[in-house]
Amino acid sequence: MFSTTPLSLLVLAISTLTTALPAVTKRDTCTLPTSFTISGFTAFYPAAGNTHNQTTSFEFGDSSTSSELTCTVSGAHGPDDVFSCSDPTVSFSYDGTETSSGSVTIYQMVSGCAGCIDGSVFVSTDCIPAEVPFGLGTNCEMPTVSLTGEFSSS
Repeated sequence: MFSTTPLSLLVLAISTLTTALPAVTKRDTCTLPTSFTISGFTAFYPAAGNTHNQTTSFEFGDSSTSSELTCTVSGAHGPDDVFSCSDPTVSFSYDGTETSSGSVTIYQMVSGCAGCIDGSVFVSTDCIPAEVPFGLGTNCEMPTVSLTGEFSSS
């Protein structure tokens, strides 16, 4: 003989309720920035015999934050080399030389997102012979205050 108790009825009611609930899906919390800015771009190329390092430096900001990062590399570097900024989720490369302007390419990993986004912006520089602050060499600077580039997903 089968008997029903209040406890068994409660268990039956709960099991019916839980199977009727919709499945919970994880929300995608990925918000990608669409653009970035670079400002204060400088590049120094030491003359022969100058022991100071080649240096490239600028400030970086993206459209999703109000803070800026410093991006600097000191030492010999070429157009295909990639360097981390002050936040290791952002890195960059620069393909200009002491005799020609070039492009800065930004690579960024965004928290909560899979993959990397990147974007490039051409940096027109004015380069002049200089002795200060690193000794004899060529100092290249961006004449505009800042430049804006667009990100694309990789």
